[in-house]
Order: sequence, then C-alpha cells, then structure tokens
Amino acid sequence: MIVLAIDTCDGRGSVAVLQDDAVLQLIVHDSTEDYSSWLLPAVGRALTASGVEMASVDGYAVAAGPGSFTGVRVD
Repeated sequence: MIVLAIDTCDGRGSVAVLQDDAVLQLIVHDSTEDYSSWLLPAVGRALTASGVEMASVDGYAVAAGPGSFTGVRVD
C-alpha cells in the first residue's frame, strides 16, 4: 500500500511517501515559505523522488492538529 502523508499543522510540517512499513521519501518544510506555495511542489518532488505516480497512491494521511487554523486548512 502506498500512502501520501501531509502535515501542515505548524511551521515544521512535512510531506512523506510511504510504502507498507517503509518511508520512501520525506520532505520537511524547513523554510519560511508559505505552505500555499510550498505544498504542491513538495508533493510532486516527494512522488518523483520515490518513483511513485499520483495514480498509484492508495491512501492519504493528514495531520488534524493541533495547529494554526491556516496550516490545518491547507490540508
């Protein structure tokens, strides 16, 4: 099973691609760039680096908080 995991609840969020019990790729939001401009390119980089196409993703995991309203809303 391939899972795309996204956490934007605080300034140190991340995007990860997981396959079964292995982390294929992890990209950490370690800049001051807004999530609105960082998130989709980070998802693309994570998928490309892990060799996974979006159509192959079986499920999604997102952090539900706590966090800033804007950060959680991006998910």
